[in-house]
Amino acid sequence: MANISVVQTVAVPQKPVRPKKALNIVLGIISGAVSGPGHGFFSEYTNRGLSTPERGERHLGLPVFGTVPYKEKE
Repeated sequence: MANISVVQTVAVPQKPVRPKKALNIVLGIISGAVSGPGHGFFSEYTNRGLSTPERGERHLGLPVFGTVPYKEKE
């Protein structure tokens, strides 16, 4: 604890700091417009699952004998 020293003194601001609402809104819209579709494309590009019987046949080289139908929740 003896090696602690003040490097630079703190200057107290004269007026309060306010958020820049317009800038935050614009950056939020741009960020959402880029990250939403970007995530969609990335997850589709990196999808390694067998989502269709044809994809399973092509990937495994084996015929599909049957599938289990998907039932929506009521």
